[in-house]
Amino acid sequence: MTIEILPCCVDCKTSYLPFKNDIVVLETMDNKMQPYKLWCADLLKCPDCGSRIITGFGKKEISEHYKPDFYKLLDKYETMGVLFTISGERGALEQWDRVTN
Repeated sequence: MTIEILPCCVDCKTSYLPFKNDIVVLETMDNKMQPYKLWCADLLKCPDCGSRIITGFGKKEISEHYKPDFYKLLDKYETMGVLFTISGERGALEQWDRVTN
């Protein structure tokens, strides 16, 4: 039997579980939070500690800031309560200390 391997919580050592499918993610251009793109994704949650992650992004965006329907869709998804905003600014990863447990 094969099981689906989902992202795992490092602290709890357990798989995240689907919490809400088909959320909409607003990606911003930078840390100024200027709207850029809308994406469909899934929200997962750790069943033990409750931490959440967004994953399962679609291959193509729903809309982009220059398209005529963008702000109408943005308002719609915000009203529906399925909109999550993420910063488009990319940060550097911390140095890994090679410790896994």
